[in-house]
Order: sequence, then C-alpha cells, then structure tokens
Amino acid sequence: MTLRFLHASDLHIGRKFANIPQPADGNIRGRLMEARHGAIARLAQVAKDKDAAHILLAGDTFDTATPSPAVVRQALAAMGEAEGVTWWLLPGNHDNLRDAEPLWDSIRETAPANVKAVTEAAPTALDDHATLLPCPVAYRAGGSDPTEAMVGMGSPEGHLRIGLAHGGVTDFTESGEVIAPDRDRSARLDYLALGDWHGRMAVSPRVHYPGSPEQDRFKHGSRGVCLCVSLTAPGVPPEVEEVETGQFLWTEIPLPLHPRQDAAAALAAALPATGRRDVLVRVIASGWAGLADRAQ
Repeated sequence: MTLRFLHASDLHIGRKFANIPQPADGNIRGRLMEARHGAIARLAQVAKDKDAAHILLAGDTFDTATPSPAVVRQALAAMGEAEGVTWWLLPGNHDNLRDAEPLWDSIRETAPANVKAVTEAAPTALDDHATLLPCPVAYRAGGSDPTEAMVGMGSPEGHLRIGLAHGGVTDFTESGEVIAPDRDRSARLDYLALGDWHGRMAVSPRVHYPGSPEQDRFKHGSRGVCLCVSLTAPGVPPEVEEVETGQFLWTEIPLPLHPRQDAAAALAAALPATGRRDVLVRVIASGWAGLADRAQ
C-alpha cells in the first residue's frame, strides 16, 4: 500500500518583515505576512489534489516562541479546515520546546483533532503501516545532532520508518547542530523529512529539505515549494515530487551600468514584464554611472 504525504517546513507564521522597506502607497509587510498564513490553505489544497493524508511540518511553524494568540488561533483554525488531512507540527529552533513551552501546551489543549503537536522524541504511529520518528528541538542552540535519538527508536516489523527533524546537514546557523549525513542509513529510515534550510535541497534520495513553502529572502531565487512523498515498501526509494506553493517570488536582478547609458531604461528592461505585484526584486547594480545616471 502506498503512503503519500506532504513534507513542508519553516512556515514562520507571524513573521513581521521589519527589514522590508514599507512604501508610502502600499502595505507590502502586511501582504507578506498574509501570504505566510495563506500557505496553510495552499498546502491543504495540494494534499487534497495529491490524495495525501498527512502533512509533516519539520519545524519553525511559527516565527517566534511567543506568537500572538490570534496568530496561533487563526493558523490552527486554517489547519482544522483541511478535511481528511492530519498535520504533524514539530518544534524547531524558532519555536523550540523550552522557549515556547506555553505555545505547545496551548496547541495540545486547543488544536483541532487533525493537528498533532509532536513534542516528544518517541515513535508515533502514522498509520497501520508507518511509524513517525520525530526529534523535536528542545533548545534554540543545543550544540548536538538533533536526529541522534532516531537510531534507538523502534518500530513494528515491516513498518515504514519516517524521520522528522529540524537542523542542518551543514552548519547553516553556526549553532553547532549538524545532522549526520548518513542518518537515514544509521536509523534505518525510509525517508528523513528535514527543516531549517529555507531553500530546496536534496541531500540524498531519502533525505530532503523542501525549503519554506512561502519564501522570505532573496537567497534562493524561486517560489516556495512543498514535497509530495510516496513510499511503497520498506527499503524502496521514495518518489519525491516538488509542488509550487509560494505566492511571492524573491529574486535578484543584475544591472550592469556604463557611461552615457540610459540607466532608467536599462532598469525598466531588467524588471519582470508581468506579475510584478507578487515579485520582490533586489537590483544588484555594477559598473560605472555618472551623477545624472544615479539620479535616474
């Protein structure tokens, strides 16, 4: 029997985008915040379209350990509207167990029946044929491999083993928490769902980062995606499909300049021709420009 689920991470719901300039005639920060909340409904729609019964969120569902009650309430309500889908929420470094203890207590008490807070490093039945092996982040910077506990976690004979963790296979944050690159083999995993890196990365056939489903930085140059993962039997490599979920495209555009050039025309030609309302552009100017060109 095929098990199909979505793998997403790093929603960072509630992020305020204080570093983004706010134009006088618009509310770009508000739109970016709303797009992060809207990612919940887009993930739910993908799950429905792909006939996926579970959505694994590999950490940092919320941007801080203390999101406002309204942000939490609205996020949980949106997840609860996804009929036939179970959400599995793992604490990450931003919403870790120690700093966000009241948050996770509240989620356990008030979440809809289809939303599961995965706050213990213990095997959990995903269905009759699969076991989830979660490793929630206890501290913002713990200095150890957060997936180490998976090696000793048991599962019923013949079950698919699916790891869920948040951290880097390289040191993305200088925290010292580096996941062993062979963890899928040492823990006998059929799939390891990771979060923390905001861009898409396939570490190996069984180990993947989906990146954030709604991008929040210029670094990755593409709209956010989730992963639709299909597993058929223990030991059989997974089928992993990228599905676009992002509303905003964050992109950098090079703008080489030289003397006696129409700089304004060059900029206009470099900008996207369509869909500009949902595109954030960082222009990387280089070369030489006189004072008049700079003013343009």
